[in-house]
Amino acid sequence: MLLETANNIDSLIHIIFANLGDDRILIFASDEQLNILQNAREFIVDGTFKVVPEIFYQLYIIHSVHRDHVIPVIYVLLHRKNADTYYRLINKILKFAPRWSPRSIMLDFEQACIGVYQTMFPTVLLSGCYFHLRQSIHRKLQALRHKNQYESDPLFAHNVHKIAALAFLEPTNVINGFEHLSIDLGDDYETILDYFEETYIVEILKPHNSVYSSVIHTNTNDAQAECSTSTSSEDSSGDESDSSDNTDSSNINEAKPKRRKKKDEATKSLSTLAITTNANLPNLPLSSLTTLTIKQIHSNCLMIENIDKKLITS
Repeated sequence: MLLETANNIDSLIHIIFANLGDDRILIFASDEQLNILQNAREFIVDGTFKVVPEIFYQLYIIHSVHRDHVIPVIYVLLHRKNADTYYRLINKILKFAPRWSPRSIMLDFEQACIGVYQTMFPTVLLSGCYFHLRQSIHRKLQALRHKNQYESDPLFAHNVHKIAALAFLEPTNVINGFEHLSIDLGDDYETILDYFEETYIVEILKPHNSVYSSVIHTNTNDAQAECSTSTSSEDSSGDESDSSDNTDSSNINEAKPKRRKKKDEATKSLSTLAITTNANLPNLPLSSLTTLTIKQIHSNCLMIENIDKKLITS
C-alpha cells in the first residue's frame, strides 16, 4: 500500500509518505516544518526504540536549529535501520523538500547513517553527539563490570572522564593526547582504552567517516535537547542508539592493546576525533600539538565533569 500526500486541511502534522510493505516507512511533517527544514542549515538527528508501535523498529527524528532553538521538523517510523532504509528516507524527504541542504548534522555513531548522509550530502560536516559517546562508554563500563567502581571510586570515575575529554581536543591532537593519556592511566584502564580506540578511533572515524567538531549554542534549557530521543532513564541502560558498540566485550578483553601500534599506523586509521557536546558549554581552550599535556586533558575534564554526571544519570 502506497500513500503520498503533501497537504492536509488543518495544516497540522500529517503523513507526507507512507509505505506499509515489508520495509514500512511513515514520514510525518507539516508544511511549516518542511519550510523550516529547507531553510535551516544545522541539524540534529536521532532515533529511539522505546516509544515505537510494535510493527516498527524505531522512531527517527530530524531536528533543526531554528532561531537559536532546536525544534523537530521530521518524524519517521522505520522498520529497519540499515543503509538502504536511510537512503529511501532521505530521497523521500528530498521529494517534498527539494531545497534541503544541510551544512552540518549532529548524530550518533551509527556507521550506516553516517555513510548515507556523507553520500547524499558530500559537503556536509558531520559531528558525533557527546551524549552518545558518554552513553557508550558507560555501557562498556557496565559490560566490564566496573559500574560499582565507577559509582564508588571518584578517582576511577574522574580518569574515565579524562578519556571522554579527549573529544574536546583539536582533531590533530587526539592521537597524541590518547598516547599521553594511555601512559598516564596505565594498565588498570587497558580494557576501556582499548575499547575507546577500537570503537571511536580505528573503526568509526576512518578518513571517509571523519567527524567534525562544533558546539551548538541554543536557548534551550534542557542540556540534552539536541539528543532528546535518548534521554529517558530507560534508554540509558538498554540498547538505545549505541550502534557503534557492536564488538563483543570478551573479544576486547582478549585483544592486544591497539594503542601500542606504531604512531604512523594510528595516524592512517584516524583523521579526526571531535565529539559535539549537546550542552551549552563555552568554547574550550584547545592546545597545540607541541604543548599538549595531561594537565590540559585534566583541565578539560574538570570543565565537563558536572555536566557529564547529569548525562550519565539522566
